[in-house]
Order: sequence, then C-alpha cells, then structure tokens
Amino acid sequence: MLRLVPAMILAGAVALPALADDKKTSDPEPATEIKVRALKVKQVPFGKGGGKAATVYESKAALEKALGKDLAAELDKQVKFPNEVVVAVSYSVSGPPYPKLEHEVKKKDKTVEFYYTPNKGPSGLALKLGLEFFAVPKGTKAKYIGMKK
Repeated sequence: MLRLVPAMILAGAVALPALADDKKTSDPEPATEIKVRALKVKQVPFGKGGGKAATVYESKAALEKALGKDLAAELDKQVKFPNEVVVAVSYSVSGPPYPKLEHEVKKKDKTVEFYYTPNKGPSGLALKLGLEFFAVPKGTKAKYIGMKK
C-alpha cells in the first residue's frame, strides 16, 4: 500500500493542472441573452428597401431622421429604447417563391447575423426589395451577410 502512495500523488499532480486548464479556456456565457423580436409596420416607404445592410437605430430621433416621423412613431410603440435598439435590415432577393429573412445569434461576439437561404428550384423571375425591422438589446451588433449556403 505504501508503494502506491507516491504513484497516486504523482497521478494527482498530473491530472489537477489539466483540469484547471479546462476551466480557463471555456468562455463565460454572456450575462444577458440576445433576443431578436420582429417588429411589424403597416407600410415601408418607397425606395427604402433593397440594399445590403443592417442598420442600428438607437433612438426615436434617429429613426425619424432616416425613415420619417410616421414610421418612427410606429416603431417607437414596439421598442423599449433605453434597453433596446431597432435594427433595419435592407435586402433584395429573387423569386417567387421569395426566401425568408432569417437570423443567427453569435453569443461570443454579441452579434446578430441576418441572412436568407436560397430556394431550391427555379428562381429569378422577380426581384423583391425588402426592409424588415427587429428589436435587439442595446449594445448588440447587427450585420447582413446575404445568402447563406
């Protein structure tokens, strides 16, 4: 039995630092979960959709400047501005049928990526110029990556 004691001490000395390293390399979870809420609008102003960008608006005043007072008021009713921001995703897709705009949350980067998945089969008969709005927590980055394969 006494012969095994040095071997057990040596095994513990080798195993404990390895376990400690695992704790250091694991990333801590963000304090808050990133929730993405779709916002509904009655009508998007003509000529505002069809781009390739996700733009973040941090206040009602910024929305009014970019999109007009009516649309800003409509979005303001759905967003809690001190804690949330509005993301406007401008995109263009071909169809019909038109692919749906989707998103993926990257917790590590605190980013939301917006994209669409191409339809299977024929497409390209018509072009949809889209502009959709989402609410995300303040401090969240947003980007539009286009088509995701």
